[in-house]
Formats: sequence, structure tokens, C-alpha cells
Amino acid sequence: MLVRGTGSNSIHAAFRAHARRAPGARAVVAGDRTLTYGELDRDSDDIAAQLVASAGVRPGDCVPVVMGRSVELVVTLLAVLKAGVAYAVLDPSWTPSRLDAAVRHLGAELVLGVSWPGGPRAFTPAPPHGRPAPPDRAGLQDPASVFFTSGTTGEPKGALVPHAGAVLLFDRCDFMRLDETTVTLQAAALQWDALTLELWSVLTTGGSVRLIGDGVFLDGTELRAAVRDGVNTTWLTASVFAMLVDEDLDCFAGLRHVLTGGERMSVPHARRFLTRHPDIALTNGYGPVEATVFVTTHRVREADLDADLGVPLGTAVPSTELVVEVDGGSGDEGCVGELVVSGPRVGLGYVGRDDPAGFRLAGGTRAYATGDLVSRRDGLFYFHGRADRQFKLRGLRIEPGEIERVAAGHPDVGSCAVAPMRAAGSDTVEALALVHTGTCSPDVLRAHLRSVLPPQLVPSLVVAVERLPLNAHGKLNGAAVEALLAEHRDAQKSALTPAIPTDPAWAGFVALTHDLLRGAVPRPDDTWWGLGGSSLDLVKLAIRASATFGRDVPAHTLGSLATIGDMVAAIASAPADADADHGAAGTRPLTDTQAGFLLQHAMGEDDAALNAMVWRIEGDVDRTALGEALRDVETRHTALRSRYLLEPMPQTAPLAGPRVTLVGLDTCDGPEAGPALDRVLDALHEPLDLESGLVWRAVIAAGSSTSSVLGIGVHHVAFDGWSESLLARDLSLAYESRRHGRPPAWRTAPGTPREAPPADPGLTASWVRHLQGAVDITWRDRSATPCAGPCTTATHVAERLVPAEHAAVLRAWAAARGQSLFSVTLAAYTWALAEHSEHAAFLVGLPTRRRSTSEVDVIGCLIDVTCLRAPSGAGDWPAHVKAVAEELRWCLPRSTVSLRDVRQALSLPSNGRQRLYQVMFAYQDHPTTALEVGDRAAYTRVPPRRAPAELLLEIVPDDERGGLRLVASRQCEHVSCRLLDAVLDTMLARLPT
Repeated sequence: MLVRGTGSNSIHAAFRAHARRAPGARAVVAGDRTLTYGELDRDSDDIAAQLVASAGVRPGDCVPVVMGRSVELVVTLLAVLKAGVAYAVLDPSWTPSRLDAAVRHLGAELVLGVSWPGGPRAFTPAPPHGRPAPPDRAGLQDPASVFFTSGTTGEPKGALVPHAGAVLLFDRCDFMRLDETTVTLQAAALQWDALTLELWSVLTTGGSVRLIGDGVFLDGTELRAAVRDGVNTTWLTASVFAMLVDEDLDCFAGLRHVLTGGERMSVPHARRFLTRHPDIALTNGYGPVEATVFVTTHRVREADLDADLGVPLGTAVPSTELVVEVDGGSGDEGCVGELVVSGPRVGLGYVGRDDPAGFRLAGGTRAYATGDLVSRRDGLFYFHGRADRQFKLRGLRIEPGEIERVAAGHPDVGSCAVAPMRAAGSDTVEALALVHTGTCSPDVLRAHLRSVLPPQLVPSLVVAVERLPLNAHGKLNGAAVEALLAEHRDAQKSALTPAIPTDPAWAGFVALTHDLLRGAVPRPDDTWWGLGGSSLDLVKLAIRASATFGRDVPAHTLGSLATIGDMVAAIASAPADADADHGAAGTRPLTDTQAGFLLQHAMGEDDAALNAMVWRIEGDVDRTALGEALRDVETRHTALRSRYLLEPMPQTAPLAGPRVTLVGLDTCDGPEAGPALDRVLDALHEPLDLESGLVWRAVIAAGSSTSSVLGIGVHHVAFDGWSESLLARDLSLAYESRRHGRPPAWRTAPGTPREAPPADPGLTASWVRHLQGAVDITWRDRSATPCAGPCTTATHVAERLVPAEHAAVLRAWAAARGQSLFSVTLAAYTWALAEHSEHAAFLVGLPTRRRSTSEVDVIGCLIDVTCLRAPSGAGDWPAHVKAVAEELRWCLPRSTVSLRDVRQALSLPSNGRQRLYQVMFAYQDHPTTALEVGDRAAYTRVPPRRAPAELLLEIVPDDERGGLRLVASRQCEHVSCRLLDAVLDTMLARLPT
């Protein structure tokens, strides 16, 4: 049986097809390390050969891989598959007894990675030496991986899934975009089948994966960093998704797809997400590990959130058959029954077990009874609950029997029962609790459980009772157990009067954790887990502590500490945000880029240095609240409330309070007032006064009886493209708060930009040598004439659209050659410029971001401009693309150089033109500028009235349609309309679309 598309019958065969097609394409990124498809293919071939020749693995083996998240892990997993055997990723932090149990089920005689006392031998491959991979005889139904999950008998079960589980899901995928443009984030626990989704979805379809740091919790900061690194698709458990929506709703900006599952999706959180991020696809995915990742998916839309049964599970994924079974037969439409999955993607059973459990074999077709109760209505499946005792806790399937078996193993424990603790007014499980009889104290029993079970299975609450509650039939009364535990927890809270420190650090900690610990008052010797805290709550605490105290508090650091006292001390001693107070009381030097904008301002040339943003707002606008919100934003961001001074040196001096005012433009009536948009734009382009601190303004005009036009203009000396989305986000939050009569509660701490690094004479000298021989661009078309009157956008800006289908071809072409879209479009631009100039020895100015991780939420001018030397004599188009890429590899790592120092060192003469470069190229991939004011706010991108160079080309991704916009602007005294159009048309013809 072969698969459509790649013709592959295994995970590694599908990967190899793409590795041979595009060996230089990026495959895996982890921190500063990048592995291409070719490198991953070569290294995994080598280890696979050693596994067969030296380790002695053979078909049918299941090899434990005991490693943390790393590039080496990905290489190892692929090598295991190429060796013709299956892998099982085990957590190095598991207790030896749990690791032993897993290895016993697998029947393994060796492990890859780390071993443990009494465990099997660890095989360490020799360094790569070009060894070829063993012959590939794997088929779709051969074992690929094992994932351990809780079992109904109290023993963990290892579900063995075939290659078909992944290959048939991703090759025929209809629920997410999978191609060379897809970049996923691998952040889920490595022992979950979500690893298959995050890893093999892209590595079998030509995309790439970014690995989050080993032991790092995924929070808003980490997700933002991932998006900056190119991640556009991510999977989150429903709990993590809800946490990020609650704590940092804007951290999703820049993604194109969010998939979530593992638990029932929260309707309120889905609604908030879709309202804030209508352009990001949100998918609800459902599936047991026994059928590999998903068996149903559903693209969530607003209409789904009003359904009486909650968000639908959706429809079946490819190569998967679903039946709602009622009394042994197929249930009718609307009937509630057990979901049974069948087809080639269903697992092969459980390793090391004779009983089939939920697996069935009928007529040669495998099936799996999930234990989940569902119904089908109008073609969509809906979730109703479990048919057994299992439940989900933060995406992890919990079988109480496993925990009860370990607890009952203590000699002083009689009977015991595990129950979920649910959030108030919700079915969501937020913690585990255990009630028991016998003489064992709760603290001793919890210590016993912690020595055997992984942390996520250790109950937060342990209660000793004389007897367990039973029902009329003499069986355990589950509802009564839950009620007893809830009553005990509430009584414990009300009776608890601990002696705790009273210093501000403790008071702050108690305030931050009141809801996370469900009212429990912590003592220094308490543990986070003992108070009912979870790893998800730790992420929330880290976010809140960082925002409240202005300190860098990583969640994984807090999670590694033994007691609450240690956590409070760690927060109090955490390094302060390096930028939080820097320069607040004094002046700060400007960067070279800012100094250039300030000089333009002094010369009365602000038309090229204004960031103008306009929104057409439908519905009522509370102008009083909006004015207050603008002042809130100015107070928060130092760059917007500072003076910018040329003497005695270019510098900025912060002001004490906000000065911005919302100006209404509705005093004129009749035709002479002009259209609202024109009035707003004219007002925005009125002169600013940087020396006195007037660096931005906001104006609003009524467009009709039900609409308004809001305009905000900020001088480039205090602002850049990335800042646009930050301003819109903060203004939205502040406006909503002020409408309800309260100040905004910012979710992140304010910051100020870092100072530029000191000049490096050696770096300047390198640039001087590199740029020797470059000359000003000389246009062949010299028909440009200055405008007789004021310049207008209509005659100075031209656009071309690359449709979505052509853009996809372009991305594929670039990826196949290991290039970025940025590099290839820049190559096409320099090619077109060379066609229309006398020579190719010109320079191109490239704006580059210089934002660090701590500056992602800072409004300011955080850009540098570097120079790219256009290739000359590169020959044909592929050689030209390669030459541009090589030039980028040289100049981008050296972009911190001061171009002012380079100009002075080169002694460039003044000839009335911009020195060094006269043309610029900008790739505008910053987050969407979404404003939440009124019923709906539509953003309009406003080009500057004067281009910052003789010719500027901007590449603007069209998020709505998936294409690319090529926006070119000109200076009329240097570039004619005819030349502007010619450059765009030549570039468009050159792009391989």
C-alpha cells in the first residue's frame, strides 16, 4: 500500500523524499543550532547503520530513547525508524521504577540516551563517519512508535502505533496547511503523541520545526520568541491555550494556525481568541493515542460557540472511520454512544500485554473503542464524557487506578480512591486528590507517591478518613468522594492560619497566587505541588511576577525549587529587567538611525519620517475614554513622552507625564470640510515638535453618523513598524478599561530600549574594506522631474500583487534552494535595479530589527540600517540569488556597525544625494495592527508622503489572502513614474512564480 503524494510507505521514507529534493532547506532549529534536511538525513543514516551493525537491533524491537528535547533527539528518532524498529521516548526525570516498568513492557535490552541504576545498557553511537543507512523494508503497518498512557487496570500501557498513523494523516492532510512554508513549535511533552504532530507533520512534508528549550515552560514570552524565529503553526493543550488567552492574549500575534485539544475546549476562551485574532485559524482536534494524534478535527468559528453541546469535535480525518456504538450497534443521529475508530491508522495494540483492551479485529480491519461518549449531529461529532473513570488533566489522560495501585502498596494504607478536583462551576479538572483509610499520614503517603509516580500523577490533596463512602450497592460512591474532598479542602482553607512572613515579597506572592492556589495561604516550608499548584499555574505565576515586579522570572526556574520559601526568595532576587528603569531620570544617547531622523526633522523633512496609521471605525466611540487611553499608553512607553535633542549630542530626555490629546476634527460642516480621511491625514502631517516632546498625535473625525476615522501619527525617531501592533494592542486594552471607569491592568511590565553598543573600530574597518569600489546608483531613465506642487501618494507609490498561488510557488522555489523569501525577493529587486541602472556596483539600504527578547513589548525606534552590496557579474538568475544570499550572510551579522562612522571613514563627497545608498528594501513582516475600538476597526496602511530613499521597495505579506504585496515609492526629483513601474514589472517577471 503506497501513499498518494510522496509515494512513501513510512515516516522516514517521506522525510527522505524531501531531503533529496531540498537538502539545503531548514529542518530543525533549536536555539542557535540549525539542521538542514541534508544534514539530518546524513546523520540519522549513520546512527541507523550503527544500530543495526553494532547495537544489534532487529525488526520488531522497540527501542527506549531516554533524552531531553534537543536536535540530537530528532536525529536519534529518525535513525531508529531508519533501522527498521520503533522508538519510545521516555522521560529522564521518571523514577527508576517507572522507567523499569516501561522497559519491561517494551522488552528492550538497550536504551539510547541516559541509563539509570539497574537499567539496561545505554548504547552510545560513534561520531558520524558517512555510514549508509541499512536497506529500508518498512511498510505502512510496521511499528513506528510507542506512547505510554494510563491503563484501566492501574498499569501504564504502551500504545504501539504504525507508520500509517502519521503518514496517512499528514500526506492527505485537510485540516492544516503542510508545505515548505510551515514551521511548527515542538513544546509538548516528548512522551505524548503530540510529538508526532509537532515533528513528523512538517518533516514529512517539507516544513521545519523549532524546538523549545528543554525543561522550559511554554508561556507568552516563549511563544513570541518562537514567532519571531519563524514559527507560524503551534499545538497547545486546551488548558495551555486557555492560560495564554487569560494571561497574554496578544502572544499569538504572527501565527497563522493554532491547534488545540487534549481536553474539552473552553467556549469563553475560544470566543476571546477569535475576537482578538480573527485571521488566525483555530482548530479543535480530538483523538486517542491509540489512533495517533487526531481522529477528528474542526475549524472553530464564531457560530460554533453558541452550540448547546459546546465546540464540535468535528469530522473524521483522512483514512479514519468513526462509528457511534450503542448497545453493540451503530447509533442513530443524535444518539450518545461510545466512539469506535477503525482503519489503517489505528494502533497495533499495547506492547508487553496479552489482553487487547479496547483494540478489536474484525474482518481484517483494526478498530479501537475509545471509551469516550459522543454523538453525531448534522455531520459533526460532539463530546459528552467518559464511559469509564478516566479523565483529562491539562491534556494528560489520567487513570485513577494507576495512582490507587501505588498508594495501596504502602503497608499503612487500607482502601483508597483518587478523584478529580474541578474548577468552580466547570467540568474542567484542575488537580488530583486522594482519600484513604489506614494509619499512614498524608505527608508520608504523598512522599511515597512522589518516589514512584511522575510529578503530574501525584495528588495535590491527600486526606485520611475512617471509611470510604459507598453507594447502596456497596460500590465506591465517586460523587460522594469528590464532595468529601471538596469539603475538606474548603475547611482546610478556612481553618488555616499559618504563621507566614509579613514582608512585601510575601505579601506580593500571596496576592499573585490567591486564585492559582485556590485560596490556600502558603507557608515557607509548603511545596507548590502540595498546595494544589500545577505546572500551568507556574507559568501564570511567572508571567504575573515578571509583569508586577519588573523582574526576569522564568517558570522553569520556579518549578525546580523545593519550597514556597525558595520560590519567594527566587522572585525577590531575580535580576531586574535591564531596561525597566534605565535612563528614566536622565538622558540617553540616540542611535545613529534615530539621530538621522532627528536631523531630518531639524531640516524640515518630516514627511519621510512619519508613521501614519488610520482606522475606519464602525459603531460608537467613547472619545473621553479614548483620550484617557492614549494618555495611558504614553505614560507606559517612555519613547512617546520624551524630548529628542540634537545638542550637545543627539539624545533623548524623558518627561514626567503624558501630553498627548485626542483632537476632534468635526467642527467644520459641509463640502469645505472635505472627506474625513483627507482631514485626518492632513492633520497628522502637521509639524511635530520633537525638542519639546511632541512626538505623536491622535485625531478623530466623524465619517458618517455611524462611523469614525481615527488617525495616529508618530515620528520615526520614537517608533518603528513593530511598534504599530504594540500601540494598537495597548490602546485597545486601555480603552476597554477606561470605558468601564478603571485604569488599565497591563499584562507585561513597561520597558525602555537598550543603549546601542559602543563603536567597534575593527567592525568599521571591515565595512570600509567591504564597500570599497561601490558607487551611487545611476538611473538609465533620467526623465524624473520634481512635482510642481505638493507630492501626492497617488503619483509616488505603485503596487503589484503576487497572488496566493504564485506566492506559494515562490516560497517552494526558495525553500528548495535553502533560501528565505526575504533573500529571494531582495535578489529580484537588485536584479531589476541592475536592469534599469548603468552599473551593478550600487548599495541597497536594509532596515533591520535590533530587538532583544526583553524588548518585544517596547515601543520605540529599534531598527538599524545596514548596507547590501548588489552582486555584479553573478551571471544567471540562480547564481544571482546565491550571491545575494552570501552577501546577506556577510552583512547581517555585522549590522550593528555605525554607518555614520563608515561614511566618515570612506570620505564620501557630498553631491546632493543620500550617501552610501540611494535605494532601500524593507520586508514588513511585523504583527498585524489590530485595534479593538467600536464595533469594528479596519486598518489602513498609509505610505509616507515622501520616500526615505530615491526608491524604496516594501514586501508586505497579505495575511488575508495569503499573497504578497510589492509596494514601491519614489522621490520625484530622482525617479520617474515610468521608472517606478518598470522596476516593479521587471522584478515581478523575474520572480519564479
